[in-house]
This record gives sequence, C-alpha cells and structure tokens, in this order.
Amino acid sequence: MKTSTIIFVSLLVLVIIGGIFFYIYTKENKPLVQNPTICTSFTYSNWGSCSSSGSQSRTVISSSPSGCSGGSPILSQTCTYNSTSSGKGMDAIENAIDQKLGK
Repeated sequence: MKTSTIIFVSLLVLVIIGGIFFYIYTKENKPLVQNPTICTSFTYSNWGSCSSSGSQSRTVISSSPSGCSGGSPILSQTCTYNSTSSGKGMDAIENAIDQKLGK
C-alpha cells in the first residue's frame, strides 16, 4: 500500500470517529451554541420615593422565563416631587397643627 493511501485512510477514519463523537455529544448535551432567551415578564420592588429631580426607580426582583436575560424592564418613571411629602415637611406641618390644637 502506498504511503499516501495509508495517510488518506487514517485521516478518513479520524474524521468519521470525530463526527460520531460530535453527534453523540450534541445529542446528549445542550447544543454547543444556544440562542439566549429574552425575559418577557418581570417582578419588581416597590417604587422608591420621588426625588427632587422628579424621578423614581425600582429594581427587578425576578424575571421569566427561567434562565432568561435582557428584555425591557421598566426601572424608572417620572413623578411630581412634593417637598411637603418628605419627612421633614410633614413633621413641620404636624407640629404646627399640634401647637394650634394645644397638644
């Protein structure tokens, strides 16, 4: 047998064996390349308080489907800032009422 024929047959056998192993691996395991699953549903924390710049934010607690990534969660929104709704403003109003009522 010629040397070139032996090399050709050896390479052919290696390619066939490699193909068999590749087929078995991809059939029994996850595909080598997976398309990412995009998140379509989100569970959020409560909205934070409205900042003086007129925005509030929240965080994503969980998302689905399981193992997903990305998507378009809504993490911020505009709001109307009311300085009397902050802790100090309400305390001042409550104190003024208490003083008027003699408490």
